[in-house]
Amino acid sequence: MRNKSSGRKSGFRAVLSFEYMSYLKNKAFIISTIVVILLIALGSLIPAIIIGFSSGDDEDQETEEKPKIAVVNYAYENNDAIVYALQKEFDGNEVVTVKDNIDKIESDVENGKYEFAVVLEKPLSYKYITNTSSIFDSTDTIDSAVAFAYKTTELEKKGITSEQSKKLLNAYPTREIITLGKDQTTTYLSTYILLMLLYIAILSYGQMVCNSVVTEKSSRAMEMLITCAKPSDLMFGKVIGAGLAGFTQAAAIAAVGVIAFSASSTMMPIDISSIFSFPVESAAYAMLFFVLAFFIYAFVMAALASLVSRAEDMNNLITPIMLVFIFAVFVVIFGINSGELDTPLMIITSYIPFTAPMSMFARVTMSDVAAWEIIVSVAVQIVSIYILGRLAAAIYRIGVLLYGKPPKLREVFKMLKAHKTASKS
Repeated sequence: MRNKSSGRKSGFRAVLSFEYMSYLKNKAFIISTIVVILLIALGSLIPAIIIGFSSGDDEDQETEEKPKIAVVNYAYENNDAIVYALQKEFDGNEVVTVKDNIDKIESDVENGKYEFAVVLEKPLSYKYITNTSSIFDSTDTIDSAVAFAYKTTELEKKGITSEQSKKLLNAYPTREIITLGKDQTTTYLSTYILLMLLYIAILSYGQMVCNSVVTEKSSRAMEMLITCAKPSDLMFGKVIGAGLAGFTQAAAIAAVGVIAFSASSTMMPIDISSIFSFPVESAAYAMLFFVLAFFIYAFVMAALASLVSRAEDMNNLITPIMLVFIFAVFVVIFGINSGELDTPLMIITSYIPFTAPMSMFARVTMSDVAAWEIIVSVAVQIVSIYILGRLAAAIYRIGVLLYGKPPKLREVFKMLKAHKTASKS
């Protein structure tokens, strides 16, 4: 009995070790890891490079002539109010007053002498002359400038000096935000990025498991393998081996990312460096839910892959489970973008095994979730992994020697029932 038990353990360990090392030695795996690491290292330098170029551009702009905005003033006796207002709104341009007629101004705008022109006919009425109209036109900004000039002029008529009116109209409130729950403004971007990484990782590593199973079946290597190890040992070894390889790859990429962005953060503006400042809690939850999601989907994919002998059939068979996964991602993205992370749909999907890793992760990082909710969700996923693992092992045991057209799920369950009955007898 001991020999049989130790044989099973050694068979599982052999498969696990072989699968893990085969991934680490695989050229495509190594190259993809190196490429991602290089992209991260390069990405950490991009902000500094951009800042270097922009600072050079700023120096060039100081010596170069600024784009001009023409103003024709028919509304006020002097041009101070409208010129000040436009210059305040368009700081990168030079506002000049002209007395040309409309035809001349239109010609100058068309020839590029002026970026655009404003003809102020009345205090609150103007013509906007531009060479090309687009959705990015600055008419709203010009409206604000014209209104500012009008208010300044009217206040001066009531005895308030120009400096006083400008100070009054330029006044802005200061605010202090006291957030009693989760601050979504600081966690939105990190949650979104981690969610996308979670999505890519689960798809990639789940596909690795599928490809491994199908490759061995198509090459008939499976028939030799099952003489050396139990089918269940093969499946668990493959899944856990792929998971460890994925974790190793993710850890290496994460380590390089932390080192690279920590080293370059001092060269980045605060608003850019904050994008890559993932809260430790969010990163820890991302890793937890990645592990849970991986095993949930990997067990199902391994079982389904064992039923096919061609890659073309595999894609058709795993499509339904992939649609469920993509549905979960879209539900979570909608919740993140709307800021509503505690809707009935988000709460329900937080406890469904195939959607819980994504939904609960988003809720934990961007909403106030009670500790018992997290525990229940994680417990549901762990129990599901156990059940799916046993079911997948049973399907794998039957499927590894099936060739030809993949059976329907109804036929698979009939085979499982017959196998169970035969085992009891």
